[in-house]
Amino acid sequence: MVFCVFVPRNPAVDTHNAVINIDKHIAQKPKIKENININRSANDARGIHPNIPFHGEKNTQQTEESSYNFQENLKKSIFLVRFYKKFIWIHQPKDKVILIIFVSIFRLNFLNNRELLKMPLEELWQLFPIKLVPHNTLWEKWFQEEKQHLETIINEEVTISHIGSTAVPSIWAKPIIDILIECDDKNSLKNISDILDKNQYLCMSRDKDKMVYNKGYTINGFAEKVFHLHIRLRGDNDELYFRDYLVENQDVAKEYEKMKLLLWKKFEHNRDAYTESKTDFVKKYTLKAKNIYGDRY
Repeated sequence: MVFCVFVPRNPAVDTHNAVINIDKHIAQKPKIKENININRSANDARGIHPNIPFHGEKNTQQTEESSYNFQENLKKSIFLVRFYKKFIWIHQPKDKVILIIFVSIFRLNFLNNRELLKMPLEELWQLFPIKLVPHNTLWEKWFQEEKQHLETIINEEVTISHIGSTAVPSIWAKPIIDILIECDDKNSLKNISDILDKNQYLCMSRDKDKMVYNKGYTINGFAEKVFHLHIRLRGDNDELYFRDYLVENQDVAKEYEKMKLLLWKKFEHNRDAYTESKTDFVKKYTLKAKNIYGDRY
């Protein structure tokens, strides 16, 4: 989150007062969402990402860790504001300036996460329903941009691929871009997890061999760009075979689309049931694809 403070006449005094206000709002942490004047469209475009337990029960340990991290990051945010306040007061810039105070999205987003973690699963499904839309040609562009960003921040040997229905040009899909990240071993998996935790992605599920992170969920629903990151050990990539089979067999792709459209109306607010109802179809054609493509991946 970036606060821009414009200082046209008396930069030292005006900026000092502005930072005091930010400091006060951060100190009132339960009310920060209401009190800080944020450009919501810009905020949504960056994506505020709740740790939503879509699958299974809420992880108590994860909730406790989020609470601890929230408190620690809030302290750091307050420290940053006070540091800038002191710096500005001492140096008293005389020219017309734009002061940009960087308060990490990741730190302040714990307020958003905490609100969402209080919601029961049924309420989360109401806020984030199943929604299918015609194929959007921007999805591939958004994937490439996100891939470039991930390659910049991840200091591991990885393979990043576009999977899911948004990677199939001819069919309707949920406007959520699924990204597969394959890494070499469990140490790499742990390192990638640490990196994503520090870069505005939030964990949806995690076990010893795989993780799912998200980006683009807000307290008001979906942002414009939404991503699911599936981090796996190399070779755990059945989705690539299923994707290729649909791309190369339009009749099967349209059959899959028809099934999804029917399931959408039936399970609009039950994501688990929607996914489970597609399982047999996906397994059937994934197996066919692997028999045809062999060791393609």
